[in-house]
Amino acid sequence: MFTLDRRQFLAASAGLVAGAGALSAHEGIHSIFQGVQIGAQSYSFRDRPIEEAVAAMKQIGLGECEMWSGHMERMPGKRPSREELRDWRLNVDLGKFEQVHELFHEAGVDLYAFNYSFRDDFTDPEIERGFRDGQGARRESDHGLGERLCRQACRQGRAKAQDARRNAQPLAHPR
Repeated sequence: MFTLDRRQFLAASAGLVAGAGALSAHEGIHSIFQGVQIGAQSYSFRDRPIEEAVAAMKQIGLGECEMWSGHMERMPGKRPSREELRDWRLNVDLGKFEQVHELFHEAGVDLYAFNYSFRDDFTDPEIERGFRDGQGARRESDHGLGERLCRQACRQGRAKAQDARRNAQPLAHPR
């Protein structure tokens, strides 16, 4: 069990209060044109690493981003094999996502979603991790994965699952 003594608790609390003040004082990019918020998916910047993609978004004034999973899954200098991607997805330190979120925050770009696109060759543990660790993230499925996703959504307490390739019809919950 994780415990804190009084001094540790007070130090952590002071850090949280200071951090909250810094977050509320941070000014983001307002990319609203004629009343419409404009943003991009980081896939539009797939020709560069995420650090350069965020810098480009800041330079052109985009204030919102949905992150493409490829920006997180890339391995420097090579294209990962299917097994390397599977291993990465199941074992990545989630602190890496926090670092990337901070990168967006510092640039003034609101990172509002992570697109974790399920594929036909995903194992059940990969699908489960996507639901568990991607709370609130946008998820898509490829190749008729609807029934498998629906089962996992039910296990994770989601009200329903939909398969966009089936005209966004709700899938029946397995019993």
